[in-house]
Amino acid sequence: MSPLAARLAHASLLDRRIDLRFGHRYVGAERGAARFEAHPAVNADLVIVATGARPPQWLGLAAARDTVSVAADGGLAIRSDLRSASHPAVFAAGDCATFIDQSVPKSGVHALRQGPVLARNLARGLCAANGGAPASALAVAAERFAPRRWTLALLNRCDGSAIGAWGPLGFAGEWAWRWKDRIDRRFMARFDQDDEAPGDTAV
Repeated sequence: MSPLAARLAHASLLDRRIDLRFGHRYVGAERGAARFEAHPAVNADLVIVATGARPPQWLGLAAARDTVSVAADGGLAIRSDLRSASHPAVFAAGDCATFIDQSVPKSGVHALRQGPVLARNLARGLCAANGGAPASALAVAAERFAPRRWTLALLNRCDGSAIGAWGPLGFAGEWAWRWKDRIDRRFMARFDQDDEAPGDTAV
């Protein structure tokens, strides 16, 4: 997050008497205590381990088994056209993939915007394969994913307010939660099932 938004989040946690531990390598929890490498255990009713988004371990192992290139974080190593750096017929997007030719943070905003590019490039790949075109032809025609420089992040504080970040900017307030709520509801409404009976048409 932006430094300002991070300070707002930090202050919000401290206000709620949340015990923050930075630079502690978490190794497990047992008998009501969180254990850390080279640090004393901490008694806790609830332990939240915030590690960020990363690909599942099985994916990296499966890719390595089949000699598909894997990035340092365990994601499939891809180029900006969402194709594997080692296997042009393999495509990946979202949190399971890691770009090697540009910097793209792992976030839902970027992952969603990769979807249409992935769909179009898959279609191009299928057409090229059916037409007997070489992989090099797809590489020339493939669409590149270009991430936005700044993306909006809204963090619900569960008290009727939210923290927001937009590039270097940070802000907080009830209005930010209302903004987030509208965005989330509008997004989820896109996946609502049509309950109308067959033949019923809304005009």
